[in-house]
Parts: sequence; C-alpha cells; structure tokens
Amino acid sequence: MIYTSGSTGRPKGVVVSHEGIASLVATAVDRMGVGPGSTVLQFASMGFDVAVFEMVMALCVGGRLVIAPDEVRVADKRLTDFLREQGITHMILPPSLVSALPPECELPEGATILVGTETVPPELIRRWGGRLNLLAAYGLTEATVNSTLWG
Repeated sequence: MIYTSGSTGRPKGVVVSHEGIASLVATAVDRMGVGPGSTVLQFASMGFDVAVFEMVMALCVGGRLVIAPDEVRVADKRLTDFLREQGITHMILPPSLVSALPPECELPEGATILVGTETVPPELIRRWGGRLNLLAAYGLTEATVNSTLWG
C-alpha cells in the first residue's frame, strides 16, 4: 500500500502489486541508469509515493540510499553542497525547488535528476538540460508512482 494525497488533495491509500514495484525498478535501471554504484537521494517525505521510487531505485539494485536531513531541504547551497559531499548520482526533486536554486548553486554535473509531480517550467530545462541527465515524470500512484518519463 502506498499513501498519497491524490489529485484531489484528499489523502488515500493505494494498493499496488509487487509487479508494479519491479517495473518501477526496471524503469530506474533502463531509463535512469541506476546500478550498484549509484547513490540515490531520499528527498521525498515518507508519506509521498515518490519516496517508494527513491527507496526501490537504490535498494533493489544494490545502490546506496542517502536520506536528506531537514536542514538541506531548501533551495540554496546547503542542498547542492550536501549533494556533492554525499556523491549523489540520482535524485528526484520537485521542479519548484530546482527552479528556485540561485545561480551560485550547481547540481552535481553528470547526475541524473528526475523532476515531476508538478509543472516543469521551460526555464528549468534550459538551465539544467545540457549539464545533467534531466528527466521529467508524472503519474498516478495507481500506476505505481509514474506512468510517463521522458528526457
């Protein structure tokens, strides 16, 4: 069971099969390049369906999962410095957070970043698309977190 706020904002629990989790992991491997040497950021709240994606993309392939402490969950150098210090290679971040990063903040070059769950502004793609493996995703929890994923 994965808990979600739902598109209506009304909290609910969604039952998904284990098969959906396996497909989610396969997507992370095939489309995001996650593997045993990957270090994945656990950024999403545990009450959000994206947290499931973050956990399985690291732990089901033998990667490392790094939990972001509260003090780095901000759009400034505390976050980007933490990402570099921890050697984060893969992350899922809200587009509004990534868009709010000031010019002096740099996401780790060559990292894979998935943005989604809200509108991805064109400015975000222009700023980060050439330096990162930038992917946009969206989906219903009922589809086991994501149903679309594109570069």
